[in-house]
Amino acid sequence: MNTYRLTLLLSAIMMTSGLTAREVSPRQKSITSVTGGKVVYLSSLVKRYGSAQTAFNTTVATGKTVVDFYADWCGPCNRLSPILNQLAQQFPDVTFLKVDTEQFGSIATNHGVRGIPVLLFFNDGKKVRTEVGFKNRNELTKIITSALQVTKRSVLVDDEQD
Repeated sequence: MNTYRLTLLLSAIMMTSGLTAREVSPRQKSITSVTGGKVVYLSSLVKRYGSAQTAFNTTVATGKTVVDFYADWCGPCNRLSPILNQLAQQFPDVTFLKVDTEQFGSIATNHGVRGIPVLLFFNDGKKVRTEVGFKNRNELTKIITSALQVTKRSVLVDDEQD
């Protein structure tokens, strides 16, 4: 089943059952951390920090962070997600923060996000780079290495997502 049909089917199920996208999102709950670096969903931090904005600001304030603005219905976002999971293994000193634009639209707007996927690169709270649109693993490896001045760890990963 293609992505468009699947999206329509999920939308119909959600409308008839009263579910929200967050409740049916398989990716939302699938990864909170991986070996090496970590992939964190902003929604998982809100309770701890009291608000989404505080959670976002605290996460990007120190260290090196890649923020992925995405939506579950976005095809390029869905292709990018497993690549970011692989990169988290290769860059253990980088935090990968995933922000659902459907749930946290105000944060996306505050950071100038007008389309998705968008990746923002932060170094100790300062935004150092913005990338719009899908990028393959090789492109992102170069961008992360350059923008955040980090080196990758050698990790054997599957090449299907490039």
